[in-house]
Formats: sequence, C-alpha cells, structure tokens
Amino acid sequence: MQNANKMMHIVHISFAYYPYMNLGGVPRSVFDLTRSQRGRYRLTVITNRIDDRPVNLINVIYLKNLSRDMIYRYQLYTPRINTDLIEAIKEADLLHFHGYRNLLNDIAFFVNRFFKKPYIITTHGTLLNYESKKGIKRVYDRVLGRTFLKGAGCIVAHSDVEREEILKSYPYLKEVVVIPNGIFVQDLKKVSDVRVFYEKYGIDTEKKIILFIGKITPRKGLEVCLDAFVRVGKRDLLLVIAGETIGYDIKRRLRGIQNVKYIGHLDMEDKINAICASEVVLYPTIYEAFGYVPFESILLGKPCIVGDDFGTAEHLSPVASDLVISYGDSIELSNLILKLLKETPYRDRLINRVKSYVLNNYSMDRVVDAYDKIYKKLGEGQNSS
Repeated sequence: MQNANKMMHIVHISFAYYPYMNLGGVPRSVFDLTRSQRGRYRLTVITNRIDDRPVNLINVIYLKNLSRDMIYRYQLYTPRINTDLIEAIKEADLLHFHGYRNLLNDIAFFVNRFFKKPYIITTHGTLLNYESKKGIKRVYDRVLGRTFLKGAGCIVAHSDVEREEILKSYPYLKEVVVIPNGIFVQDLKKVSDVRVFYEKYGIDTEKKIILFIGKITPRKGLEVCLDAFVRVGKRDLLLVIAGETIGYDIKRRLRGIQNVKYIGHLDMEDKINAICASEVVLYPTIYEAFGYVPFESILLGKPCIVGDDFGTAEHLSPVASDLVISYGDSIELSNLILKLLKETPYRDRLINRVKSYVLNNYSMDRVVDAYDKIYKKLGEGQNSS
C-alpha cells in the first residue's frame, strides 16, 4: 500500500508545455492544471523542446526532437527518448496523458508497458477524427490508438457533446467522463494597459476594435468573421486578428479588405490587453471542445460571440444563449455585432450575468478536485492489485 503521508506522483505527458503557449489550448490547459495542482501531488511534466529559448522549470523534462523542420512544417513532433523519461515513468504512481495521436504519447505508452502504471487520457478535443488527415488518423487508430485508449483507466472529455461523440465513434470505451477546463483567474487580475496595446501594434486610437483571437485554422471561423465584418460596414471599426497561423495564408486572404489588421500570436499580457481594448470578441468555431477565449473575455468585461457547434456553446448556452450564433452564418453574426455595439445596457447586463456563472462553475479548484477523485480511484486500484 502507498504510504498515507506520501504525495502521489503524477506524471503529465503533453506534446507542448510552457513556454510554447502559441501551440494551442493543450499547453495552456496543462500549464494551468499543473500550477493549480502544486502542493497536492508530486508533479513531473514530460514534453517536447521545440526551440532554443532557455527553459529551466523544475520537474519538467524537455525532450529534444530529431527534426525541428518537421515541427514547423507538419506539426510532427519527433522526441528523443532518454533516461529521464524512463525514470519518471518508473517512479510515477499515475500517468496523465494529454491529447491523442502524437509520438510523445506513443513513446511514453511503450515505455510504460514495462512498468504497468495506471493512466488516464484527457483528449482536449483531439480524439475525434475531423478537420484534416482523416485517412492517416484512421490507420493510427487501428494500429496504435485502440490499444492505448482501451488501456486507460479513464478518458476525459471537456463537454457532454464531446463525450457522446467519443462513445459513438469508439464504442469499446466505457469510462468517459466530462471535466471542462478551468479558468486561472489570477492571470486575468493583472492590470491591463490598453494604450500600450494600441501603440505596440500601431492601431489608431480612434478605431473601435472587433477582435478575432485564436489559432488560425479552417475550423476556427475566420472566414465567417471576415464576411460579417464586411457586412457591418462601419468605418470607425477595425477588425483585429490575433493568433498563430497554421496552413493558412493570412496576408493573401486579407488583401483588398479595408480596416482589418493581423497582429500574430499574443502572449498572455498582450492577449488581456487586446481583449480589454476591444468592443466585441469573435470566436465562431466548430468542433471546439472548450475554448478559453469566450470565458476570459466575459471575465474581462467583454462580450464574446461563439458558434453553436460543440462544447464551447454547450457551456455558455445555459446562461448566454444570446451570444451563440448558428455556425457559419455571417448575417446572424453581423447583426449581433451591431446589436452589442448599439445596446450598451443590454450588453452590460448580459456580461454581468455570465461572469457570475463562469466564476461559479469554471474555477481551477473544481477542475483539480474532479481530477483528484479519478487519481485516487485509480491509485487505490493499483495499490490493492
């Protein structure tokens, strides 16, 4: 039996982690979870080293990759196995995998076949086969994925609709639970400086900002935002687009469109400043298990419009159905933008109602407690075997 006074050793395995926050929601989610779990567990993170910037976080194992070119061109990570990874898995009480269909997970899963440590998988919206490379994903599922998924003590989805789709697509999975991401509220309490944001990105202070923010891929809904913005047609507005572009020629797409500015990826400080500088935030995505932007925007006092498809809308609809539009409907989006710009009292009432709901339902404490129950259940099972 595990000593009652001994902290449970959790090893998180994620293709990316701090400081590589430009690579989407997974590194952000894992970073927030691990810093919220400090003091409850002994923690180790295994992740990829993606560039040469200094990284010296305690208890984080950064694995060098065989080819950085493969990362930048194809989002293919090729980590080199080393003794630190093997020792971490050997000493772990439980492994927590993040994401699906990546080589780091496969390597760690292979190493764990020698140590047979219990593990869980948080999918972060990566399990379902959509968007691109569907044929390759089906082959992966047959060759490697099925064994990996079936061996998990628990699969964690971020919404009920994601859970239902997982069970439909993978009927052999029995233990699929829902734990939404949490919001690390302390990050949002930093004092924002809107003037610095305008100056840094060369934005005319006379312009009112409509903000699109997110990793720019086909499913994020940028096209419908551009169409809606053109329909709005107000000269005092500027559509600011922020996010990492992946397989998307943003400069070519924006050619000929007036009052649109692309500013690239934003770190957390600039992201907060961008949201605070905006009038309305746009996030009309599809297949989004849990997007941070809508929740952050609401907590910073700004309305965020989301698409009605998948998890993000599921979480907001009970209290903010006014902010949910039909996915891909640029007319509906443009009308709602105009309404939010015009009807200030309505907008303020809506934000205050949603803000209270988010604070009560999406705290990091609730997320940590939910994972704690899973960890303890699997840990007890391991000790009794």
